[in-house]
Amino acid sequence: MKQGTYARFFQRRFVWILIILSAFILLAGSLRGGITALPPIIDVVQKELGLSAAEAGLVTSIPVFCFGFFTPLTSIVLRHFALNQAVSLGLAIVIAGALVRSLGFSSTLFLGTFLIGLGTTAGNLVITMLISRDFRHRAGIMTAIYSTMIDVMIAASTAFTFPLVAYIGWQGAAGVWGVGPALLALVACLIVYPLKHPGIRPFLARKAGWKVRSDDALITSEAATASEIYRWPIAWLMALAFAINTFCYFGVAAWLPRILAEMLQMNSADAGFAASIYHVIGVIAPLTMMALRRLIRGQTSTILGIVSCAWLLMPLGMLLLPSWWVVWSACGGLGQGAFFSITFTLVIERTATTAQTRTLSALVQSLGYGLGALGPWAIGRMVDLTANWFWPFIVLTVLTGSLVVISQVVARSTSRPHSR
Repeated sequence: MKQGTYARFFQRRFVWILIILSAFILLAGSLRGGITALPPIIDVVQKELGLSAAEAGLVTSIPVFCFGFFTPLTSIVLRHFALNQAVSLGLAIVIAGALVRSLGFSSTLFLGTFLIGLGTTAGNLVITMLISRDFRHRAGIMTAIYSTMIDVMIAASTAFTFPLVAYIGWQGAAGVWGVGPALLALVACLIVYPLKHPGIRPFLARKAGWKVRSDDALITSEAATASEIYRWPIAWLMALAFAINTFCYFGVAAWLPRILAEMLQMNSADAGFAASIYHVIGVIAPLTMMALRRLIRGQTSTILGIVSCAWLLMPLGMLLLPSWWVVWSACGGLGQGAFFSITFTLVIERTATTAQTRTLSALVQSLGYGLGALGPWAIGRMVDLTANWFWPFIVLTVLTGSLVVISQVVARSTSRPHSR
């Protein structure tokens, strides 16, 4: 490419917009790989480190419990950092945790996984704040991209970690997914989000024709912000809806292969492959629903009605007509994938400042992941007590049915936290 061609290429506005978006996409892609790389190889880790089954189960659960129980504390800590600094801090903690975990001792396995959980907890908060600050006019599509990148990284790390073990051991395989995406994201974010500037790097913003918004989190009264959110009834309904969605998602994801194997007499390999439909549809659901939302001009209640009813059809269909499991798995994938994206779109659209976004996001995530982490245990406990899948599906039907009602109340409400 000749020098003049290079010059013309970089004079195009979309190139600079793409650079800004690339940092966001890499950040979103770094928020799950380090976590989801471990479960596919936990048997190898357990054998090499001499862990008990309980210890192996605990180490894979640590990040989700971090999401649930450390989100409020993380939100408080992030008050003392500018948003750009918080982005880099979260990524640095993930990288440090992945390196510690790869040292190959049982103690460093637990410590490193805990650090990855903390760093990702921070990332979960700051990415919604970034959307609120820099992409508020495109909150729906950016949240859909965020959700899709999470699902893509979950699928990729789940599929390719085990094959890597044969070449670089479990430490290297887990390290690739923990360090690699986070390091790429850190470099990109330092370019686009400089530590000493309260927004996108001015040079990039000018080239992209981007309207720069600086941080408002540090100049907003934190006590007033917390009061606005906690006294707003819709905030608690949003948190409850996300908790139900997360509980059902984790519960179904953990047990669907066994459900298909026992109810439809599939072998384990076929059941695992069949259950992937649930996850594949979950990957494409966010962008599909956001495109539909634009098509029908932002009618959130209609979109939430479609998504929550799709979720409801999954357990109800498995109760009434299990032979149609392909349809019900697709409905469940659509429901869980799109509901995640729409929830955080509403978190951003219903708040006026990045401080409000952080506080509401922390409330939704702490309650949602805290209760959602109990999903696999609760479903498994019901199966142990009843020796069949009837009652678990009844409970899932009741929960997803309540989600239809709650989501409509949230969607149709016109109140805002700052209006109280």
